[in-house]
Amino acid sequence: GVRGAVIATGGGIILAEGNRKVMRKSGSVVYLRASQSLLCERLENCQSRPLLDANRTVAQTVADILETRAPLYAAEADITVDVRAESASKTAAKIYALLDTQIL
Repeated sequence: GVRGAVIATGGGIILAEGNRKVMRKSGSVVYLRASQSLLCERLENCQSRPLLDANRTVAQTVADILETRAPLYAAEADITVDVRAESASKTAAKIYALLDTQIL
């Protein structure tokens, strides 16, 4: 794996088994788990996300995506961090603290 690096993937990377194999070999996998309501709030006025469909509500799309991806991320994650409406730096501090307690 790559030491001292953070690799932030797109959410859909988890869908392909080959990608999951690479993730397993590359280091610690951190699942940033967000609630459906938080995700909907963040995406409500977003026009640039390719998976958002004008024929469906944001809530419907998010629910479908979570149903497919959440179990895969949960299965692959070494660490799961529940993301709330806090700053990115606070979330990063949580991740760092959790990684610091693991033997890498």
